[in-house]
Amino acid sequence: MKLYTRCSKCREEINFSAWVSDRFALAKKLNEKIELRCTNCNTSNKYHVNDIRAEKNKIVALVASLILLAGTAGMVMLVWDYIFRIADVYATSAFVGVIGIPMAVYQAIVSGQERKVWLFNSYKY
Repeated sequence: MKLYTRCSKCREEINFSAWVSDRFALAKKLNEKIELRCTNCNTSNKYHVNDIRAEKNKIVALVASLILLAGTAGMVMLVWDYIFRIADVYATSAFVGVIGIPMAVYQAIVSGQERKVWLFNSYKY
């Protein structure tokens, strides 16, 4: 997840990253007031942890999408020889289940990211 706040002088967005799950962990790791430098106006100010917001990281979404595409292609290639040999309804169900594994991994990554962002933004310090 990406953490950001707005510069108190020029109102430009200041981005930074920290491996924390919520504001309490952020305050424990970096103190209650975090010193950040704006890259636009080059001023350094201290911001309270309640002024920090979180949003989804686009790189995590990209990696999850690549896992979905590559995993689905890999699973199809893995079971391609068996698709037309067995015309049983249970075999078709198993095939759909195997193809669903990359989708489950994708969904777990994306929903985990959304939950972390919601948790961070919902509770104040």
